[in-house]
Amino acid sequence: MKRQKRKIIGQVITLVIIAFFPVAAMADNFQPSAPPTSGTMHSRDDIYQKRDAIQKAMPTATTTVASNRFVDNNNGTITDTRTNLIWLKNANPCNAAKTWADAVAYCSSLASGQAGLTDGSTAGQWRLPSKEELEGIGTYPPATWESGEPSVTWVMPGTPFTNVQFYYYWSSTTSAGGSSDAWFVAILYGYVNHNDKSIYDGYAWPVRGGK
Repeated sequence: MKRQKRKIIGQVITLVIIAFFPVAAMADNFQPSAPPTSGTMHSRDDIYQKRDAIQKAMPTATTTVASNRFVDNNNGTITDTRTNLIWLKNANPCNAAKTWADAVAYCSSLASGQAGLTDGSTAGQWRLPSKEELEGIGTYPPATWESGEPSVTWVMPGTPFTNVQFYYYWSSTTSAGGSSDAWFVAILYGYVNHNDKSIYDGYAWPVRGGK
């Protein structure tokens, strides 16, 4: 009797395992795509671990800081009232990561009628943000630092922005250590470093105004 009971339990466990694996495999398909993970960039696993740690430590952080700082202009743009910069509302208009040169070219060619814009802007008015501008979008008041993680509170931008990626965003700032490298910011938690412009991919978040 006991042997038969153990056999039944074993069969149930086997069925549960068989049923679970396809679901687990399917769930992995919903992970967002990531830029290359070697070099000085953190790996995708590093980013996910950091995301999980942030969510556990500060579950409401992304919704509690400076809720009136970013104003939706209802024309595809968002105004940062702390810096007077005008950001594209869609934080990933290309729907893919790009090399630095392609990111620069995309931003400079952006105009009203594209990426949800109805603001009357023309090509040449938009640009890739500087390292300092990207650092400032997640700190309140805006702050800057040389590299690594910020020493001040960082909050990943959320509403009213859309399509914000928590991987790497290119800045327009070239590294002083070599013209082949440009600075990037991991928007999830403000990690800053630089990488080769032609080898690595990052996201483009167009901005205008300011400098």
